[in-house]
Amino acid sequence: MDLHPLTKLTQAVRKFSIIKHLKRQMFLTELVGAMIKARSVIFSELADKIDRQALPSSIERRIQDFFQKVDFDYEQLLVLLICFVPHDKVVLSIDRTEWDRGSTQYNILCDS
Repeated sequence: MDLHPLTKLTQAVRKFSIIKHLKRQMFLTELVGAMIKARSVIFSELADKIDRQALPSSIERRIQDFFQKVDFDYEQLLVLLICFVPHDKVVLSIDRTEWDRGSTQYNILCDS
């Protein structure tokens, strides 16, 4: 019997120890499911796709808190993501973004 993709993701998040805390592991899985449904990474759109009995504004704040407070093992996250990507369909994408934190601006160039 094939497992649901998010079940596989939950198992992989636990196996690779990307996040140590169990509730945060579960929220990461919900967040990935929301990204898949929304086809977006915009927090307000993700909040609409997370199935919880809370206001979308509360869920959006939970997403913000998650990224502010959770430390990821990024090497393990990379290994996990590579496991889920079909290797014959990898596409290079480059993104540049600018974030403001207080009076400081951060410019980040990412490639994949």
